[in-house]
Amino acid sequence: MGSSRANQWRSAMFHPTRFYNAANAVFVVRDFARMLEEFGDFSPRVIIFSIDYFPFVPTFETTYSSQSRSEIGGWATPEQIGIILGVFEDLVRTRRFPWPSYDGTPALGLSAIRTGSGFRLDGSYNYGSRTFDDGTDSVSAIEAGKQWPLVPAQRLDSSILRDFERFTELARQKGIALVGVTMPYIPKVRDAIERSSHYGAWRQFRSAETQEWIRNQGVLYFDFSRLESFGGRPDEFADPCHPSEPAYIRMLLSMLTEKRFRALFPEIDAHDLEERLKHATRLEAYRDKWPAN
Repeated sequence: MGSSRANQWRSAMFHPTRFYNAANAVFVVRDFARMLEEFGDFSPRVIIFSIDYFPFVPTFETTYSSQSRSEIGGWATPEQIGIILGVFEDLVRTRRFPWPSYDGTPALGLSAIRTGSGFRLDGSYNYGSRTFDDGTDSVSAIEAGKQWPLVPAQRLDSSILRDFERFTELARQKGIALVGVTMPYIPKVRDAIERSSHYGAWRQFRSAETQEWIRNQGVLYFDFSRLESFGGRPDEFADPCHPSEPAYIRMLLSMLTEKRFRALFPEIDAHDLEERLKHATRLEAYRDKWPAN
């Protein structure tokens, strides 16, 4: 769970464990606990979540305050009617039904069928085919303090930090193991953040004090903000802020060397992950394949 920076975890990576990617379901830290509450009696054994500095900044929270709250209604609501009308307009324009699968592979969901980009059956996100963005434009935006979601801030908000503590406490009560991962950025983007005077909150987030605080909440924490921390490659990105599928495999292989994480997933086949890397493209290692479970 977490932001779009967790989009590329694939169920096939965790086979034979049953796994679902719920990234993009909640963005705001206070909604993490709400998501656990809405699970009801069900509790996943493990939650892997993305953790970054920007969810602890009020500007980010304000932007997403009205999202992830069942804002898409049921049938016959204005939202669903708008979607249906859009589908019919597309059918009239193209005179094709059903839409062909994108690039010869099964496409799931309207966005994926029509554009080649969208969510897969396991909840992960298919970026389609993107040209490589080396982050040059993002660096300029960071220097101006205008690169989303890298919102400028000098401090992490104390009230949001308390919301995170409520989330971790509820997870403990439910017996859920928490694994937090800070994903990498393209190196020149990370370097621009570290140089800029706009990002004191980033420096606070990456401080030893904050990392100790995260771990004191019972979170098994992996900081992969630097590629060299897991043997990452600078070209394995969908865009400057979103590592691609092969990068996630490299992160997972690194995580499996940690005894506590390996104990959570004793059946993951590291050799299979390594073989997938040998045949991976810059963006994909599994295409649209996933385990039957």
